Amino acid sequence: MAISFGTGTVKKMVQWWSGDTLTGWGGANDGLDGFGAQIEGTSCVVIAARKNETIQVTYTSALNSVPAGSQLIFNNYTVLGNILNSLSITVNDGATGTATFNILSEFTGAGSSLNLKSFVAIAMDLEAGTLNPAANNLADISYDLVTQNVSLRATDNFFLDAAYVGDGVTLEGTTVSNVLFSEAQLQDITNDIHNGVLQSFEGVIFAQHDIDINTTTGNSDNESLTFIETLNGANSYEINGTGTAVFTGTNIQTTGTVTSVINMSNMTAFTMTGGSFKLITTVSFGANTIQRATFNDITTFNSGTGTFVANVLDTITTANLQTTSTSVRLQACDNVTLTSTSDLIDSIIEDSGRIDISGGNRDILRCQFTDPSATTAAVLASSTTISNITNSTFIRTTGTTNAVSISDTISTDTTVTWDGNQLTGYGTGVAGTGVSSTAGGAIEATLASSAVLTIRVINEASIPTVEFTGTGTVNVAVIVPVTISGLLGNTEVSVLQNPSPYSQAGASPTTLFDEDVLSAVTGTDIDLDTNGTANIIQILSTTTDFTTIGLVNGDKVRVSQRSNLKIFDTYTVEGTPTAGVINVTDVASSTSKLPAIIDSPGETVTVEKVGASYSFEVEDGQVIDILAFRVGSLPIYQLTQTISITNNSFPLTQTVDRNFDAFEV
Repeated sequence: MAISFGTGTVKKMVQWWSGDTLTGWGGANDGLDGFGAQIEGTSCVVIAARKNETIQVTYTSALNSVPAGSQLIFNNYTVLGNILNSLSITVNDGATGTATFNILSEFTGAGSSLNLKSFVAIAMDLEAGTLNPAANNLADISYDLVTQNVSLRATDNFFLDAAYVGDGVTLEGTTVSNVLFSEAQLQDITNDIHNGVLQSFEGVIFAQHDIDINTTTGNSDNESLTFIETLNGANSYEINGTGTAVFTGTNIQTTGTVTSVINMSNMTAFTMTGGSFKLITTVSFGANTIQRATFNDITTFNSGTGTFVANVLDTITTANLQTTSTSVRLQACDNVTLTSTSDLIDSIIEDSGRIDISGGNRDILRCQFTDPSATTAAVLASSTTISNITNSTFIRTTGTTNAVSISDTISTDTTVTWDGNQLTGYGTGVAGTGVSSTAGGAIEATLASSAVLTIRVINEASIPTVEFTGTGTVNVAVIVPVTISGLLGNTEVSVLQNPSPYSQAGASPTTLFDEDVLSAVTGTDIDLDTNGTANIIQILSTTTDFTTIGLVNGDKVRVSQRSNLKIFDTYTVEGTPTAGVINVTDVASSTSKLPAIIDSPGETVTVEKVGASYSFEVEDGQVIDILAFRVGSLPIYQLTQTISITNNSFPLTQTVDRNFDAFEV
């Protein structure tokens, strides 16, 4: 089914007159006649204006049940052009309401809507003047022409054809060629309707009334739709969607003083890929998919709750991001809000207002902020949500606006995290205790008396400058992640503050971290199984839970008997282990007797991860001693290590202690 105009309780245009008959028409001009120059139907109403005349022609016929927000659109043309002294119409609602519209400029000079000898679909706002047709219906309309002091020969020169009244059009059906608006306009022409809502000119569809999209499949590929400013129209229009539609590369905009609302939030299904909306008052999406589209000069923009990816928002007064927004570009957006659970990821924010994440649980991840237009900060966060800003970049080339402002007053000792964020143009930050306030610093905070704010700088973030007020103290601590790798399961790792008894005789040990690496399990029912093959392909147990080791595909595991830790075998993990099964392939056997020994009833067996790691964090410049101890292996010491971003990785190699007396442990 092709695109059609909906009827019934939907937005629609109703014909007030056809122009095919003179019934209902009257006036002082004796040239009133029917004539075959029509745009639709079989005829049109014709006036023959003469020199030095003041003509009033009236159409009288009641039109009831006029919906609110209606316009009158009628088809009219004249060959008189600049000869007319004046041309106006007066609409009467049958009660006390009237409105008079001057339409002369529709046909004169360079500002004329169309060619002077073409029918013009002229829109009249039926809520102008004192009109109230929704309450009082419509009674009549009068045309007033003045031709004083002009040279004019009596001939057919003013033509009136079909007129429609209504609150817009509803598009229904299924597109044939994926050009929704063009097919609707063609429907208007080919079916001899000419309601004037949609017009085509040089490949652009022009609209001068509301459009509802209730299509079964309403596809629009690479179309251009423009809401035009008209002399006497409402110039305030809507697109409302309730059906199913796909826009690909379609551009919708307004001209002049037109205000408009595009609301797709109630669509059954809607996807927009590419294309643009420009100079729209309000744009609203729902659970839709919006991607790679551009939105320019929008007063209020609501992203909806669906997929919002790789879009550009340029010159937006208020941008409400109601879903996680990924790879978007915000340019000159005055007010940007995130709903309580909406994240901003991999996005660029330029010359835009402050983003508020002080409440809710919202992440800003891998975003770039450049020269915010806000007067306070690029981002407003609380002391608990500032840690949600991670791996982002803040660039300031001018001004003194902060990168992040902490919204709540720090009244008690508080620690916040500055995670992976990079700074340019905010000065050079320093680590230490009791740092000084820097005007226009990267982080802005208010401290109550005696409160201590500690900023933990982690994941190689830039050290921030801090602008703060109050008599409290700000400490900045650069935290370095440290990893000890290459460990066998059941290795006990101790990290001690230097000097320790291992680096200096007589020193008192201060343990910073002490961890038994639990990348291993031990049980008496662990078996090795060939499952009828030549090699071991499974490690089995009925009571031991293998998932606690944290193994993944490709990891290596060592299987050993606890009565003799020098006897072991190594396997590669295949797939993801379950509680009772690890699928493996054999790497290298230390003894061919191992399966038989391990499968002995009651034998205690250990399965441990090869290449386990242990991680911790310490402050930059911290000096530490590291001890790695495992039963059956030689102890390993890494002493007097000054931790920095270039000295924070310690790969270890554990070897068998040949002096270890093998006995069950």
